[in-house]
Amino acid sequence: MHLSAAAAITPSGVPPIPKRMSVPLPGVATVIAAAIVATEARVLGEQARVCAQRAGLPLDGARAVLTGGVFSHPSDSLADATMSHLPGAVAVRHGPPPIVGGLLLGFDRLGLEVDPAALSQSLEEGGHAPWAASAWTT
Repeated sequence: MHLSAAAAITPSGVPPIPKRMSVPLPGVATVIAAAIVATEARVLGEQARVCAQRAGLPLDGARAVLTGGVFSHPSDSLADATMSHLPGAVAVRHGPPPIVGGLLLGFDRLGLEVDPAALSQSLEEGGHAPWAASAWTT
């Protein structure tokens, strides 16, 4: 495989993944990974921008909550690249997991009062929050 073939970009913007490489090419995996991150960040950023636009929300000063599995990686690459497509928005990272929104909605529907300090404490227990316990592990 030639370096030029490895660096080629497909119409979708993602480099092709080589089927077989007889000679290792240093940096090719990094190029491929960077292209995947850039493509996904563009998609996420454009989706967020369009959603805000359709809802009539200005981006300037808007909080973009970057949470969930894809943003849990310690690298800021995806978050930074996503935010580059949201000019004026402010990134919010490392907040509670998305399940907390479901919990709060459920509590609200049940008419239960939530103690923010207790909820925050349970989230800080290193992933061992009582609300996340499985019936099979307790």
